[in-house]
Amino acid sequence: MILVVSCVQRSDRDQLIVAAASSTKHALDSLKANFTATTGIECQITYGSSGIVASQIINGAPFDIFLSANSSYSDTILNLGLALDTPRIYATGSLVIWSPGREIDSIEIEDAIMEAEKIAIPNPEIAPYGNAAREYLRSIRIWEDCQPRIVIGESVSHATHFLGSGAAPLGFTALSLIKGKDGIDPGHWFVVDPKTHISLDQTIVLIDHKDRSSIAAKRFREFLLSEEGEEILYHFGYGSPRVGLF
Repeated sequence: MILVVSCVQRSDRDQLIVAAASSTKHALDSLKANFTATTGIECQITYGSSGIVASQIINGAPFDIFLSANSSYSDTILNLGLALDTPRIYATGSLVIWSPGREIDSIEIEDAIMEAEKIAIPNPEIAPYGNAAREYLRSIRIWEDCQPRIVIGESVSHATHFLGSGAAPLGFTALSLIKGKDGIDPGHWFVVDPKTHISLDQTIVLIDHKDRSSIAAKRFREFLLSEEGEEILYHFGYGSPRVGLF
């Protein structure tokens, strides 16, 4: 599932087409509004799983900027010669286990997973948060036991929809998506130990379009990496790449 927020039609160099991991939706919607208010540069943002977005860029999609939920997809864009310059880590994400109808804590989390009738996770093959969820379940040696009960979402936002709609009583999502929901009981989600899975380094890479200016894209990256951008990311549960989790 890919969500598209279309605020303009592309017509000049002061408009950007941004592709972003679906885990960034709440934070990036807020950041986009501040960026446009500050610079006058409008943005069209497409949200989807990082793997699918990377594939679209490789196949010629006209994105100016790619915000991936891990570093490997950005590195792929760089290695294929499609990046303007080296990708930058702008934040660190957090994997959470969310159970909308039940309070859970670190002591009972494994029991809660084993007791769940269905477990929602993003697709591990194309979504970094799904890969992190699989690594976590493997680290506690229950991945194989969970297989018959796993419900796969194409992206982390799709898996989160399964949880919010009641299609699955428990599952994995991004802290940034939980933070963007009003009225969420904090007792219903639990941050997974980041030592149990590969780091969710949120990266930005500018796409090299030799036929048009990259000034607007560079201004967006500068804003994202600024103190104001960091404050917005903090509000939605992201950690700083300099000091780790907030």
